[in-house]
Amino acid sequence: MKNKGLFIVEAPFQLVSAYEAIKAYKLTDYQIHIRLSQNNNMQLKNVAKILFEKDEKKISYFYIENKNRQWKDYLTAIRYYLYSFFYRFFYHYIFIGNYESRFLYPIVKMVGKNKIVLLDDGIKGFLIYNNFSDNFSYNMFTMLNTLKPFHNQIILYNQFNRLKSFHKKNLLSKYQNDNIIFLGSKLSEASIISSDYYIKMMGKVLSIYQNFNIIYIPHRGENIQKLDNLQKDFNNFTIKEIDFPVELYILMENSIPKEVLSFYSAALLSVKSIYPEIIVKAILFDYSLSKFKNSIDLAYQNLKNYNIEIIDIKSKNMRKYL
Repeated sequence: MKNKGLFIVEAPFQLVSAYEAIKAYKLTDYQIHIRLSQNNNMQLKNVAKILFEKDEKKISYFYIENKNRQWKDYLTAIRYYLYSFFYRFFYHYIFIGNYESRFLYPIVKMVGKNKIVLLDDGIKGFLIYNNFSDNFSYNMFTMLNTLKPFHNQIILYNQFNRLKSFHKKNLLSKYQNDNIIFLGSKLSEASIISSDYYIKMMGKVLSIYQNFNIIYIPHRGENIQKLDNLQKDFNNFTIKEIDFPVELYILMENSIPKEVLSFYSAALLSVKSIYPEIIVKAILFDYSLSKFKNSIDLAYQNLKNYNIEIIDIKSKNMRKYL
């Protein structure tokens, strides 16, 4: 019996999750539709090339802009909405990331919730689950293995078995270096904190790791001027832009970093799962005045639930707590 799945992907990590879901759901046939926009085209294409090189015929691309949409964007969206009426007849599963996406929401409604499976969409996975109840939920394929299914909800946990297998095969040829990878964030760009405060926080982090080389991997939405200021102000600090998620960057490198740090990125969880030999830590900062405080509280609480060590840089002695 065929087990067919359709993936509609909008972000690089969703594509990584799709790669794992193919085996986890024992799909006998699948198609992956990748939505391009201005934000992350290069990363999406690179991830597709790395993970699906042998199955490139199963990949197709379409373009819909996020902002300032033109008539072509609306025509493409309408075409997908017409197709989506038939998706429910051809596929057992339809995998998407954020069901609240302006583009995906109408498709979800036309297909019906029973066929929809949500892929991990970064830290938003915590927030989405927090909105579910026994009366409303979608099925999930997620690395968040502490989440408990609600009534009539099915959660399949992503253990990254395929990526772990590649890592184990290549582990003997690698060595662990003394580098610290820091995963950048759009905290200032999203108006959670100011750019000056972000730079001040990075100064505190670098003072803790002053004897190590920090490789800073920026988020694709970070401001160039902020990155230039960071590079100018600190010595033990190298900005390295990559065209694929950090999970694949580590996989393809000849060596393994000593630690991976970030503020509250969900990538800390995936790195911890795929590479158990790497120490991962979250950096806690002062966001008490932010309008997003409740959401950030939830993100940090969930990181604690997954035994992620947290460094508090608000306190004078930068004490650690867990």
